[in-house]
Amino acid sequence: MKRKVARALVLVSSAVVGIACNATNDTAPGNSMTVIWHAPLGSTVNSYWVGVPALDGGKLFVEDLNNVVALDPTSGATLWSTKVKDFPHPAAQQLVTVSGTVFVSEVTYITALDENTGAIRWQFTPDSGAAGVFPSVDDRAYYTGQRGIPVVYALDRSTGGLLWKVNLGPTWQYAGFVSAVLVSGDTVFAVAERWLALNGFLSTVVVVALNRLDGSELWRFETSSQHDNAWGAKLVGDLIVINDIVAGGAFAVSKSTHAEVWRLTSPNQGAGGTALPAVNGGTVYVGTGGGYVFALDELTGRVIWNHQTQTYVWGVTICGSSVVSNTYNLERYDPASGNVTGNFNANANGGLFTSNLVSDGTRVFVTGQDGVRAVTC
Repeated sequence: MKRKVARALVLVSSAVVGIACNATNDTAPGNSMTVIWHAPLGSTVNSYWVGVPALDGGKLFVEDLNNVVALDPTSGATLWSTKVKDFPHPAAQQLVTVSGTVFVSEVTYITALDENTGAIRWQFTPDSGAAGVFPSVDDRAYYTGQRGIPVVYALDRSTGGLLWKVNLGPTWQYAGFVSAVLVSGDTVFAVAERWLALNGFLSTVVVVALNRLDGSELWRFETSSQHDNAWGAKLVGDLIVINDIVAGGAFAVSKSTHAEVWRLTSPNQGAGGTALPAVNGGTVYVGTGGGYVFALDELTGRVIWNHQTQTYVWGVTICGSSVVSNTYNLERYDPASGNVTGNFNANANGGLFTSNLVSDGTRVFVTGQDGVRAVTC
């Protein structure tokens, strides 16, 4: 039952509305972090977006209900807002940017927008919803996927034309869900969840390496446990670090050996990774739904330290010389010891934070119930 509840909490982003009511109001010890600006955006109440914002070309990009919004990261002024969908849920998991274009995968469309004006450059209609996918982009293509049928797309970055698409599980009996599509060099790494039962109670995680030019398969790995789930992934050197909210942690697969290298399990069978891992100097920082932030040795997965947050961790990032997490409030940690060095109480400043985090090195940016904030590191 715990596994089913955990899966529902992350697959349906609107569930955040209910979760947020149970978030702790406590502030952590340490010095208070200071808000630089607050942008309420165009909505009366923000859509509880849990995705990852993007920074590029002197602009901050977030989602607000049905729109992608560009903000001035220095002042918070809205530069433009463009409608990309008809319904706020489910929302995009991550906005990605490159060379003047911001890309967003949604239920109905995959859209490319001009970073300067917000004008839609192109739209592509996937076979099924692409909102639940963490995508990526390189000098040639935008890579994303879809849920239900585990198809991966490579779209021409400039035109949106289909370069190739690959079904990762054409013989799978039950549903498959592409969680993340990562690119490194000439290889695309697709991370998918494979259901082994009609209701998804049993599932494995499959990693497939594809040739980025034509989508041909190079190799694949599948977890041995039947209680694994993929909720985002990140390339860390030779490793693909994958959040596993159902099994209670995260695990790493080697790009060179095609095998699992290490696995983290949260205490007390708590829910696993809910925020994309952050990496700094050989250390991987993972935030979990079970209420922990972990610092792990990149190569071995050894736990260097852990900090109990008492609530879901929706974002983790490196900001200056610190680690910052979103626990509906913000907490700042010493990266070596895990000691809490600062905090920002969202409740006391207008509303809980719900998105992942992005940082420019001196400020951290986050969206929440009443808009977007920039906060000092």
